[in-house]
Formats: sequence, C-alpha cells, structure tokens
Amino acid sequence: MTTDRAPRRSALSGASAIRPAPHQEQQPTKAPEPQQQGAAPRQQKAATAAKQQKVGFYQHPDDAARMRGAFRQTNGKEGDRSLSDFIQKAIMAEVERREQLYNNGQPFEAVLPGEGPIGRPEGS
Repeated sequence: MTTDRAPRRSALSGASAIRPAPHQEQQPTKAPEPQQQGAAPRQQKAATAAKQQKVGFYQHPDDAARMRGAFRQTNGKEGDRSLSDFIQKAIMAEVERREQLYNNGQPFEAVLPGEGPIGRPEGS
C-alpha cells in the first residue's frame, strides 16, 4: 500500500502562550466603561462578566499559609465562595485604592497578557 500524502502540520505549530498564532486574529478590546452612580459593583460585574481568566503569582509560603488561614476562618462571615473569590476581592480593593490615589478615581488603561514588562525588574 503506497501513500503519497504529505505529512500533516499541527494547527498548534508556531503558537505561543504570549502571542496568538499567525493564523489567529486577535479580538479588539473594549475600554472599561465608567461606573454608573448608585449601581452596585457586583451587579455591574455580572452584567459585563466574561469568562474568568486564571492568573498566577509567586508568594512566600508563610504569607500563603496566613492567607489561607484568613480565608478559612472568615469565609462564612464575609461571603467568600472560594479562595479565588477572596483573592479577587483583596486585589480589586488594592486596585481601587491605587486608582483613587494615582488616577483621580478613574480605571487605569487595561493591559492585556503579554503587553506588560517581562523578566526581572530593573536593579534586581
């Protein structure tokens, strides 16, 4: 039995976790809309919610244990559904604090994955 077919090429060849593959088109991003007066933040997030994205970071083991302890001891009182929910609340509280302090309370311009600085910070 003879086959004259050329080897098939993977659809993932040339793909990168940072940049889309050459044959993929990147979707345009929408600028965040300003918050409406009087609307609850959770309601606004539910209305514009997209699929959540996994984000990873490094943390000292002692700090990670302390974080899990705080979550475990308070999640029923604070209404956290998961450790991710707890972390999300903490991060967004810090983001909002910095927006108030450094950007007149307005959301910062969005930075997509792969657009931020890569590698070690200068001087480290």
